[in-house]
Parts: sequence; structure tokens; C-alpha cells
Amino acid sequence: SASVSATPQAPLPAAPSGLSASAGNAQVSLQWNAVSGVTGYKLYRNSALVASSTGTTVTDTGLTNGTSYSYQVSAVNSAGEGAKSTAVSATPQAPPTAPAAPSGLNASPGNAQVTLAWSAVSGATSYNVKRSTVSGGSYMNVQTGVTSTGFTNTGLTNGTTYYYVISAVNGVGESANSSQVSAQPTAPSTPPAGSTDTITQYGITWTFDRAYPFGQFANGDYWVVGPVVITHITPDFDGTHNGWEVNPVTAGGQGFDTRIDDFSASLVHALPYTAQGGQSIVKVISKQPLSDAACRSCVQTAAVLTVLSTAPPGNGVDVFRPPYVGTAKPYYYVSTMRTDLLPNYAPVTHTPTLDSIYDRFRRVQLDHKNGRTSNYLRPEDSMPFYGADVALGTNEGALRLMMNDPLSAKTPALVAYVQAGIDFYHFILSGQRWTAGGGEQPGNKLVPTFAAVMLDNQAMKDTVRNTVLYEDEHVQAGQNGVALFGHKGGTFNPIYSEKGYWAAIALDQGNRTLADPYGYIDGGTEPGAYYQFCCTSQPFKGVALSLKLMPALQQVWNPTVLMQYAERWVTFGVWTQPDPCAPPVTSGAGFDANYGVLFGPDGHGGCIHGAGRFPALHGTNADGGYRGTSFQKDLWNAYWR
Repeated sequence: SASVSATPQAPLPAAPSGLSASAGNAQVSLQWNAVSGVTGYKLYRNSALVASSTGTTVTDTGLTNGTSYSYQVSAVNSAGEGAKSTAVSATPQAPPTAPAAPSGLNASPGNAQVTLAWSAVSGATSYNVKRSTVSGGSYMNVQTGVTSTGFTNTGLTNGTTYYYVISAVNGVGESANSSQVSAQPTAPSTPPAGSTDTITQYGITWTFDRAYPFGQFANGDYWVVGPVVITHITPDFDGTHNGWEVNPVTAGGQGFDTRIDDFSASLVHALPYTAQGGQSIVKVISKQPLSDAACRSCVQTAAVLTVLSTAPPGNGVDVFRPPYVGTAKPYYYVSTMRTDLLPNYAPVTHTPTLDSIYDRFRRVQLDHKNGRTSNYLRPEDSMPFYGADVALGTNEGALRLMMNDPLSAKTPALVAYVQAGIDFYHFILSGQRWTAGGGEQPGNKLVPTFAAVMLDNQAMKDTVRNTVLYEDEHVQAGQNGVALFGHKGGTFNPIYSEKGYWAAIALDQGNRTLADPYGYIDGGTEPGAYYQFCCTSQPFKGVALSLKLMPALQQVWNPTVLMQYAERWVTFGVWTQPDPCAPPVTSGAGFDANYGVLFGPDGHGGCIHGAGRFPALHGTNADGGYRGTSFQKDLWNAYWR
């Protein structure tokens, strides 16, 4: 036959293995394992050829820091180019640098102290506080390693001007100093002692048999030195309205208005009345018209006159009003507040005014009674009727005080809010738990938590931490670590039962906030509706946001399940899947006959299986609900992460 010829060819090389990428400053260094018998390699970035090499390393330069790049490499021999390797990626980064100098530094003078606040610096791990008695320095370190954005420099000399700068620190080094600020601490002026035979506040007048020493506490409420003979209190108590009490307590009846539950005229003393030191005289003006038996609230306004055995230190200018409930009347001092623990966030679009917060809390928060009595007793001029609306205000107040205003601008609202927290703490000591009967009652734990942190009072912290209130019981850790809405009894529903839950979702009977007894889905008569929507989820969001933005609060109260619930509600909405439980069946034989047969308990601690109770609701109503505010929403969007 005719002869033929052939030339053997080497096979295409295998794809290189072991490709790795190490990011640097505007560059990526690559290396890979050698392939036998090749003449070179080709490097691809984002599928485009960028380099050829005879070795097994290449540094790709001129890249953009912060951008992710994908790389592959192939081998070449006499037969051609082989397959590309598995891809790897890398993101070049600029080398770390020392942080920028802090901005927004302000200084607020106090009594032998100066409180500093500044804006957080990106990348800083701590701050150094520096001080001089000469403008422009030189500066000495007052405190290093400060991890918050505030600091109170104590032990100073009143009348001396101090100059401050702040620097930021991270693992690379220390920033330049901030702009300088100055402050001159000053002793609080003691108002002159006066005497009077009448005191009037918020339309209420106490008249005495003669002039007695008097003054005002830091929050503006009045004190008088007793024993003092009170001859007249106007508007007059008419036997059923415009009542007053001495040292009110949580248990038992009330002597303020007959239209409110548990009224007892015997709690109102006859006049003239000799008030002793250690007594709080709490007087209300009943809401008009007095013939309105369906009033909500039934009190227009209230005021507290505190009778003392001796004038308070400094005639009260640095002293909070003692709690009006009970017989214990301890002093708490404005000058001891840990204002350095207040955050210093830049305001958002819908930030309310500090005056609005002051106006909301400047009058006594008359809220010491449990159940529905609490609602109807709340003075209309002081606070809302409904508990969930109270929460809207308490959340807004705490969050507003975390903005970066000068401390001097915050102080009136701060004093008013902490005064409310002192009263709330003593309500708790008196037995107040804001129990069922007055609707939903969120928002009450945040106020004494805030006060406990500001006053750095350990007894207050311990009491608040160990007291179970509404938010503690109305979210549960469910299956697979999901935080779920609903409660399982305890303080707020001692008659909880598994069948009660099914009656609620099947027949809309009984309590509408019960938890899923099996821990799969949000509780309530219909997940995402009723009280979960109208009255709790947005208040819970406000509480969680307050705790998140002011970490010092979490040292007292750290409800991780509540925080998880708020984030899930905002980002996802209702949780109803996966759910192995069969839905209720009320047709045919009816609820009672079908319970435990077609739906409900399976007799082994679980539920009868089926298609799920509310599968279509999963993921609906994200960030929905009433009792939220635009301010709260803006803060969440700006600072939650």
C-alpha cells in the first residue's frame, strides 16, 4: 500500500492546581502549583487575559481598592493552551491608617466637673481625653482608652477655665487632636430661702395657716418644710371628684375620682390637715364634664407637693423630687448623673424638639395603680390614656436624649425623664407591674432602666433587672431560634391554657396575645394582626432601638429575644412558616368535638400535623403596626447596623 506518516503531539496541559490570591494595596499577588512539561502560563482577571508568565507567581497591579476581582490561570505547551483553573477572588484594600481627628466636641460645665461629648470616628477603638488650663495647650492626658463618645472630668476647681481636645486611637496609631473646646465649672447657685402661705402649680393651689419655708426641686415641683397645716386645696374635693391622697400606694383603692375603679373617699383627709415631713400630697383636677362617666382619662392634671422635715441640700436646685408613692422619700441628685454615658448621634430628619420631650415629662406621671385603674388615672395633661401610647412617648424620650445636642440644651428634658424613671422605680417597689386589665402595657421598663443608668444606682439597677414586665413576657424564643410574639401566662395571663390558644385562633374567644404553645409561629388570634399590629411591635422596636443605641442600658436590661424579635419584625414581618400544625376545624362536629382529633394537641406534647395554621401570612406586614414614629424609623435606618 502507499506509505503514510504521522507526527506524535503532546496532549494539552492540565489545568493548574492550588491557585491562591493574596490582596494588597491596589494589587493582588497570585501563585499556583507548577504543571509538568509546560512552556508558560496565562492569567485571567474577570475572564479577560491580563498576563503571561513562565513562572508560577504574578502580581496584578493598578487595581481599585475595595473592588473584588476573580482570577483563573491556564497552562500552555506546544499543543496549545489547557483548561483554566478553578477561580479564586480577592479584594485589594488600602493599608490601615490612624483614625481621623474627632469632630463635634462640646463641653458642658457642672459643679466641679465638665462633661464632654463628641462624634464617633470610623475605625477608632478608643479615645484619649486631654486637658490644659491654657488655651492652645500644652495638653495632659486626663483619661486614655475611653471607649464611649462621652466623658465627665470630675474633681475640678469651680471658677477655673479648662481647655480640652480629644484624639482617636486604633491599632495603627493616634489621630491628631480635635478642635479645642473650653468650659468653666461652677457651683450651683443656691436659691434664697423663702416662705409662703400658698403654693400654686398647674392650676392647683395649697393654702397654709401661715407662711412656711418652701422651694422647688430640680424638676420644678415644690417642697415645703413641715409640719405644715394645710387649710385649703383647690379645686375643692367635692366628695367624688378633684381628690387628693397622702403617699399613694399601688395596692387598694384610690381617692382621686369616683369614675375610676376602686374609689374610696376615705382616702381623702379632712381639712385642715397637718402634713408631716416625709409626706407627698398628690392632688388632681378631675376632667370635665364631671357627668361624663365614660371619661378616658378621668383626670385632667395632677401635681405633687412634698413636705420635708428640713430644707433639701442647696434648697433643692440639685435634688430630684422624692418619689410620691409610699413612705420612703430618698434624695437623688442631678449632679451625680452619668451624662458621659449618653450617646452622641447626629440627628435624623424627623428629630423632635427637646422642648417637646420636656413638655411630655415635666408633669408628674401618675401611673402607680395596676390594671385598668392605671389608664383612667393617667392625667391627660401629663400622659396618654392607653399603655401603648405611653410607650410611644417613653421610647421617643429616651431616643431623643441620645442625639448630639450640648448637655446644657438636653438638661431640662433629661431631668424630667429621669424624674419619671425615679417614680417608676418606686412604683415597682410598691408592687406596680402594669398588669392586664388596662389593655397592652409596653414601654414602662425602659424609663427606670434609663434612670438607673443615669444615676448609677446599683439598687435601682438590680430591681429593674430582676423585675418581669410586659416586654419580658410578650416575646418567646421559639423553634429554631426564632423570636416569636405572644405570652404564656405568668404576670399577664395566669389562666393561659393550650385550649385557650386554640379557642382564640378558631373562635376569637379569650385573650388575643397568647403564644403558640408549640413555638413555631407568632402568637395571637391572627399573627400580624390585632395587638401584635396595633399596640406592641412598633413599641417593641422603639425599646430595642433604645437599648441598641445606648449600650450602657444593656448592662441593666438585655432582652436578647426582644431585640431579635424587633429586627425580624422590621426586616421580615410575620412568622408563620415552617408550621407542621393542622389549622383549626370548627365545621361539622364543631370546635370541642374536633379539638384533639382534627387539630390541636396530639397527646404527646406536640400538635396534630397538617398544612399549617396561617401559611399565607408568612413574611407579611414587615415593619408594620401603629405606635411607631418617623423619628424612630429614621433612627433605625441610620443606626441599627
